[in-house]
Amino acid sequence: WGLHRFVLHTPARTVAGRRFDPGAAHRGHHRVPEDVGGALLGTGFALSNGAVAAVAAAGIGAAVGGPVAVGSAVAAGEAGLLAYEWVHLLSHSGYRGRTAWFRQMRASHLRHHHRDDDTNFGITSRFVDRLLGTAARAAPAPPTARFSYPGAPGAAGGAPRTEIPAISPGGAGETD
Repeated sequence: WGLHRFVLHTPARTVAGRRFDPGAAHRGHHRVPEDVGGALLGTGFALSNGAVAAVAAAGIGAAVGGPVAVGSAVAAGEAGLLAYEWVHLLSHSGYRGRTAWFRQMRASHLRHHHRDDDTNFGITSRFVDRLLGTAARAAPAPPTARFSYPGAPGAAGGAPRTEIPAISPGGAGETD
């Protein structure tokens, strides 16, 4: 959530005379979300993110216990990163999913792309979005939503945007 919200959605900045734009590729992903290849973080970003996750997890493991705890924490951190990438990739593919959880995550993420990119930053859980107030207040776009945002390739003739009624907290499909 934090990486998606504060790094990938940050505007370009100039630091010490150099342009710093960690969200450039992600903005490209938002312009063409149906490009499944663009859904992945990219090798360099994934490796650096994996290294940061490993260091953070190792620190947690070291604080909790010995070498076994460090190894377990690193493995769990890397597995979480892999799950994040896999769910994100599948959310942009034609895969519809068998579980209510996946369908909810996919619908939430598609809403992030097609209705309001200031909400629904969570890819594998909506917990932090709910906790920090970035969860969309209305029902997410249905899993069958077409990519019809302005400027999308092939958007002409695509499904029109429609308002989706609000749902009550804990309503159907609201699972983490």
